[in-house]
Amino acid sequence: MHKNLTIDEMLLAASRSKMPGAKVLIGEALALSNALANELSSHLRVNGPQAEIGFESNDDIGILVSFSPREAGGACPPVLMDFDTESDWGQCERESRDAEQLNAYTAAVLDDVNMVASLLAAYSTVEKQSGEALMNYLSRCIRADFSCGGEGCLFPRLYSTVTQQEPALERERG
Repeated sequence: MHKNLTIDEMLLAASRSKMPGAKVLIGEALALSNALANELSSHLRVNGPQAEIGFESNDDIGILVSFSPREAGGACPPVLMDFDTESDWGQCERESRDAEQLNAYTAAVLDDVNMVASLLAAYSTVEKQSGEALMNYLSRCIRADFSCGGEGCLFPRLYSTVTQQEPALERERG
């Protein structure tokens, strides 16, 4: 048996338990976070103000750094896009990237007869709507499959290729 804690959770546990030296260690974690924030913001060419201890409630403590563009309207670096998805910075880039990935996945599936056959077999329960063109139906099934992600989609290697992620599964289905 074990418990896996993030650094933020260890900071909270140290603070809650009134562990001797907790304030000093929390201060050191904050200093390390500031050093990392400075290096990362310089590397990514974005603004990254000082790290701070953030409180969402009395029971939640964490070290936060708010990165932002150096110039108004500056693009969000791809490496930051999937973090803090509630933020509006990077939303357009995320949507554009997601659309490009879906388009690449769709094109690759439609270009392979075996993949199309596997898709039709797997999505046989998805009804073709009255008057719906076959390509629209296939596109709808492909979008549904793509939204399952690397571990849940029919073609995990293709998914990992178009999303530039490590493959979750070693085999292609179909």
